[in-house]
Amino acid sequence: MKKIKIATVGLGRVGFSRHVQDPTKDNRFQVIACMDKNKERLYEVRDVYDVNIYEDYHQMIDNEDVDLIVIASPTNFHYEQTLYALNSGKDVFLEKPMAINLEQAKGIYEACQKSGKKVMLHQQHRTSATTNALLDVLSMNLIGDIYRVNYNNHLYRVRNDWQALKKYGGGMLYNYGAHYIDVILYVFNPTIKKICCTTNKVISVGDAEDVVKIILQDDNKITYDIDINMASNITLPKWVIYGQLGTITITEDEVTIKYNEDHSVLDLQLQQSLAATGRKYDNTKPINWITKTISISDYKSIPYYDKVYEYFIENKKAIVPLSDSLKVMEIIAECENQ
Repeated sequence: MKKIKIATVGLGRVGFSRHVQDPTKDNRFQVIACMDKNKERLYEVRDVYDVNIYEDYHQMIDNEDVDLIVIASPTNFHYEQTLYALNSGKDVFLEKPMAINLEQAKGIYEACQKSGKKVMLHQQHRTSATTNALLDVLSMNLIGDIYRVNYNNHLYRVRNDWQALKKYGGGMLYNYGAHYIDVILYVFNPTIKKICCTTNKVISVGDAEDVVKIILQDDNKITYDIDINMASNITLPKWVIYGQLGTITITEDEVTIKYNEDHSVLDLQLQQSLAATGRKYDNTKPINWITKTISISDYKSIPYYDKVYEYFIENKKAIVPLSDSLKVMEIIAECENQ
């Protein structure tokens, strides 16, 4: 079994927990070196994990014999760091979002094709227990043809870190929006034809938006409504999927499917007369709704570094094709233009 030797750029929240701690628990990986501008974090990772440390990513990439550069730095550094790694002959595992704008994202995509090296983004919602539950429930085909999908994330969270500033690639459009657009591409594989987006800064102390509404429509007229609100003190279901015969709601803990097995409810004939039969608004027979609940605990998240190993070593299909990550950036760019 080949062991992947890793050098990690960035030791913040995700960099330290997901890209140092997680791979060191897996004997298929070895974290060789880490880079950060914060000396305290460098000394901590050196003392705990016995890795080589650098304050300059150029030096780390040039000096270390590694297989994979993991980039978990703030978004505004992704472009230059990814290109340097690719031009140095290294594969790259990159934190989302791909870059700070569409032009840079296209530059990464083109550099990847030109270099012959691999780039894959960290989009952990694709492997979560909730997403696995959703895929399973959709395969049951209980609610008929889907016409609308809502994804909600409501929290009351006042951001005052770098992700509250636009100059670093902050804001909920890039931060959470990149996740939720991506998981919709993964689950539903839509061909997006229309995009509508609004953003607002409500309680964030920076200049970046903390309230975002993204509405997408595909070529099948299915509407995807992404509602991100960091100034909300109410809890909504994460997913609501509307079909002709019922609805699926998914919370952090449970899936609820309410559906109708009698498809004849859709077989009513149109009345041509202006006189409504029986002076009634609704001439369907009573519907016998069936409710089915499933615990999210029945599903497991897939360790993301399993997918890293499969793609970079076993040459299996990427869990996140780079073309999908570019689509995410194209949608974000259209939202920014509105």
